[in-house]
Amino acid sequence: MSAEQAATATPSNQGPPLFWRLWLAGLVLFLLLAGLAVFYDYFPSDQRIANAVQGIDVPALGGAFGFTNQAGDTLWASASWGIVIAGLALLTRWRDAAYLFLAIVPRGVNPLVKVIVDRPRPSPTLVHIGEDASGSGFPSGHVTSALTFYVLLFVIAFFAIRQPALRAALQGFCLFMVVVVGPGRVYSGAHWPSDVLGGYLLSALFLAPVLRWYWSGREPGAGPVLNWSRITPKLGLR
Repeated sequence: MSAEQAATATPSNQGPPLFWRLWLAGLVLFLLLAGLAVFYDYFPSDQRIANAVQGIDVPALGGAFGFTNQAGDTLWASASWGIVIAGLALLTRWRDAAYLFLAIVPRGVNPLVKVIVDRPRPSPTLVHIGEDASGSGFPSGHVTSALTFYVLLFVIAFFAIRQPALRAALQGFCLFMVVVVGPGRVYSGAHWPSDVLGGYLLSALFLAPVLRWYWSGREPGAGPVLNWSRITPKLGLR
């Protein structure tokens, strides 16, 4: 074997790529957290963090939390999901629409995990309850759905929207939803922080391989894109 062949040869005992090692580590972390949630209604740090979040006295922040909580409700989240998928299909962005449709997977897995873990939601004797939420608490369904939908939409916008200002506005909103929805669930008293962490982990386990496959071979602006200058004349807006 030549020196060049030896340098490029792949060892037969090589383990899985780093990406999948990290993914498996994330899976182990999620399973560990879920397993502990089966036996503990809340962790010691949960109450301290929840009290700190609920102690924030900033009216604008409370309004932001309320908005993300409302936007994460099943009706509004499903409507947003359907409208965006339909819009992508109308623009013949079939690949993008198909990937966004896959967001239904973690939304379907989340209730199954809730049934298995069966962890109660926060008690009004421990934290302030500002939302009458029902069902099990772990993992947070709002967080799982929001993170999956808005991260996918953020990445799709990078390829699908040509206008920088429009793309930046949409991606900024996506980032806002991803960052605020978790603390918002704690602020409302609907979830413990560990429930929120479980929602982020569950969504991340789905998003990591999906985004890896989606990103491969893509270039910004590739294919038909949402071009406002082409759409406005059709709407009579010049």
